[in-house]
Amino acid sequence: MSNPSLEQQQLINAIIKKALEKKKNENVIDEDALNSTLESICEVTGISREEAEEIANEVIEKHKNTSKFSESPESPESPESPESPEPSESSKFSKWSWFFGVWCIASSISAFSQTFLVALCYLAMACFLLPPVREFVYTKTGKQISSKARGAAIFVLFVMSGVFLTAVDEKKAQDLAVEKAKKQVEAVEQIR
Repeated sequence: MSNPSLEQQQLINAIIKKALEKKKNENVIDEDALNSTLESICEVTGISREEAEEIANEVIEKHKNTSKFSESPESPESPESPESPEPSESSKFSKWSWFFGVWCIASSISAFSQTFLVALCYLAMACFLLPPVREFVYTKTGKQISSKARGAAIFVLFVMSGVFLTAVDEKKAQDLAVEKAKKQVEAVEQIR
């Protein structure tokens, strides 16, 4: 059996995950729906029926072995549950994520004139906020970052950018004071 690519595996995982979430009961299996899903997977990915069945069985076993379905529905976090937003994320949060992500990119561009560190902080915040960047990172690494972890990282980066901006402002103020003192010394020397 040839190894399916990471992209194919992620597509299959997403399809099976959605199907399992929809059913929310691992004991109910509709054979016709399963066959239809497997045929769709084969058509979309170009893998053989046997490969699709093997991958589907691996994923189903993985889900059966986890405590995801045995936990109560009130428990939002399970060991296997992805914690970063998926396409099912509400559009309200997605819109805010886009808005602040674009704002951070614009701030990053303008901050390059002041300090490189502040610009990097804003750029990193944009990466945590923008959905396409998060999706790209997930497809490359297979790891998702929880909303709480992203929020904490964004907060820390925002504080760091404030600290760096304060340091830049203090340095500018010191340079201005030194320049003013030099001018006063020159003026005193010209008077003598």
